[in-house]
Amino acid sequence: MQEVHAAVIGTGVMGRKYAQMIAEGKAGALRLTAVVCRSAGAQQWAKDTLPDTVRVCPSAEALYDHTEEFDAVLVVTPHKTHPELVMQAFAHGKHVLCDKPSANALAPALKMNRAAEKSGLVFAMMFHQRRYKKYMRLKKLLDDGALGEIKRVQLENSRYFRTWMYHRSGSWRSSWAGEGGGALLNQGQHILDIWQWLFGMPTSIYAVIPYGKYNDFMVDDEATLLMEYPQQRTATFILSTGEGSYTERLEIVGTKGTALLEDLGNLAANELYRPDGSCLPPKQAAEKMLAGIEAIAAQCNHLIIVSNEVFSGGADYAGETDLYLQALAMVNNAVAAKADAVCRVVCGLPVYYKGGERP
Repeated sequence: MQEVHAAVIGTGVMGRKYAQMIAEGKAGALRLTAVVCRSAGAQQWAKDTLPDTVRVCPSAEALYDHTEEFDAVLVVTPHKTHPELVMQAFAHGKHVLCDKPSANALAPALKMNRAAEKSGLVFAMMFHQRRYKKYMRLKKLLDDGALGEIKRVQLENSRYFRTWMYHRSGSWRSSWAGEGGGALLNQGQHILDIWQWLFGMPTSIYAVIPYGKYNDFMVDDEATLLMEYPQQRTATFILSTGEGSYTERLEIVGTKGTALLEDLGNLAANELYRPDGSCLPPKQAAEKMLAGIEAIAAQCNHLIIVSNEVFSGGADYAGETDLYLQALAMVNNAVAAKADAVCRVVCGLPVYYKGGERP
């Protein structure tokens, strides 16, 4: 595989993750040659953390003084800066992988697309969730026609719960002036991308998008979309970043069968916590979940189980939270023992512990 020398522009939370992954050889043929760090603190981080061979530049302009050293750039900066940085890369003949969203308005996004087409260079977006096994399996089922003609789709997702501290972690976050929008533009981009990848674009949408429903700001933190498709297919899309239930549920109803994707952590909470406020013993809750999983497995050709990582945060949890973690850990261990493959997703990359495509 031909190596691609890359520069990372932006070293915030995600930019640092990408830079370290590339530097550690965890991103295939990508090789890190430079990073752009505007602040003195970020520059010091790069010098302390990254190999000495990685050039540290204070600006994108300074980066392009060494254009012969890299083939592509990863743009990992606040949303509003994406168009200018992407266009600058094309002007210097560089391929671009841009963090989502491409822009916070339609006009600059279209301008970027036209510039990419004219340049003949690669322009890609960071929609890594298409590589998640659960979505790849659903995609194959749909492409193979295993579910027949799709009649109804229903999605509910609150996995991207965001706290008050998150919204205040950067002056540009969760604002029209800085971020250019709220949940749909930020976290919802991943789910919307998966949606259109699986189901295509609807013919009509009715949307209810409240601003500041759960938070003290004037951008969206929830969205309910009702969609229509040809052949009377109907769909419901619900996204919330203000609910702590951590729900992921996707139901696809076809003329030959139904596919249901539901998060194991959410099922654990449903079994453990009772309507009267009490909790089942963790072992009893786990046994009920495993019985349900066995029943579903008996009816499936392929069963993919999505769960949460537990007991790796280095913190001690008390009370009901600890009971929840115990129950989920029991289920994870039992399921992993019987599974053909066990995969952990780290920053969008699959790491196999059992079966599958081991590195």
